[in-house]
Amino acid sequence: MFPGVIQLPRGRSRLHRTVDALAHAWEDPIPRSSKKLGTIAPVLTRAQAVALAERYVGAYNDRDLDAMLAVQDENVVSYPTRFTGVASHRGHDGVRAWWEAMAADGRWYEVVIREIRQPDHDRVAILGAIYDHGELMSPWCVVIRVRNGLIIESRSYLSERDLLEQLGLIG
Repeated sequence: MFPGVIQLPRGRSRLHRTVDALAHAWEDPIPRSSKKLGTIAPVLTRAQAVALAERYVGAYNDRDLDAMLAVQDENVVSYPTRFTGVASHRGHDGVRAWWEAMAADGRWYEVVIREIRQPDHDRVAILGAIYDHGELMSPWCVVIRVRNGLIIESRSYLSERDLLEQLGLIG
């Protein structure tokens, strides 16, 4: 266990943890804005980051395409894991094609969140694992970039947390 890192309880996303409890666990406040390239850019609070992460993973685990599209910008760019053979996709049409490829494959995995980090004012890292019928398939992480409360980019990794930290991807 690392100091300052939230460890979420194991279990299915349908057993949602309350955002208030998770937000309260964070001890350091995040400023409401951040200077970037001479402009003031709005940032996510930790509570918003946790809520968005839960909605994103919950939509996947619940097999709810409408909920998945609701958290993503219509021009989202995604780089999913290669379990379904889809290398990347763009926009809601791309998300739908990715979703159809997963359905056609007939294998749906379960994502379990272990940690949620916020390495930057507009990025959220969701760390966990992918399971298939209760069997661990791989460690997993997705780094999402957020604008106006919606995901504009996502990059999924099948990798251990330590490597992602060394690469500077999750702060």
